[in-house]
Amino acid sequence: MADIEMEATQSITAINNKKRKKGNQDCKNSNSSRVLSTPRTRSQVSPEWTAKQALILVNEIAAVEKDCSKAVSTNQKWKIIVGNCVALGVTHTLSQCRSKWNSLVIEYNQIKKWDKESESRSDFYWSLGCERRKEFGLPENFDDELFKAIDDYMWSQKEQLDTDPDTDLQKADLLDVIANLGMLPLRFNMQ
Repeated sequence: MADIEMEATQSITAINNKKRKKGNQDCKNSNSSRVLSTPRTRSQVSPEWTAKQALILVNEIAAVEKDCSKAVSTNQKWKIIVGNCVALGVTHTLSQCRSKWNSLVIEYNQIKKWDKESESRSDFYWSLGCERRKEFGLPENFDDELFKAIDDYMWSQKEQLDTDPDTDLQKADLLDVIANLGMLPLRFNMQ
């Protein structure tokens, strides 16, 4: 039964990857020089982020979480993440990186929720043009490679929760713990 579920998940993932590439093509063509930015706050103006910088951030979060998940504190993890990002040319502060991660996860969750609700309507995020995305209050130009990197991270976190024999917490409780530590700011759907 698990093999059938795994094959179904892989098939859905392959289909969604194709839709993502097709749906983002229009946005990339019309907004090729556009950069991703975090929401502006009252306390400071957030710097601009390119898709490449955001992808580096997500990859560093995934790598540090994989290597140090239980060995160091959340604050220390973020210091390592930012240090690695700086070494790779992403010169944002720790608070800017955390803010960007939080906004990326919010947008990721919006897309995942939209696509889950769209299964009956067949108007998946990746098949919508930029204008339609804007009409529905969705992120207009979320990079498909960045989405896949966040999705891979989320799945690895879910798998880690599923296979961790050391915990006696329920999965939902563990996600709340992770969220409170700041590595995963929002609960994601555990299906």
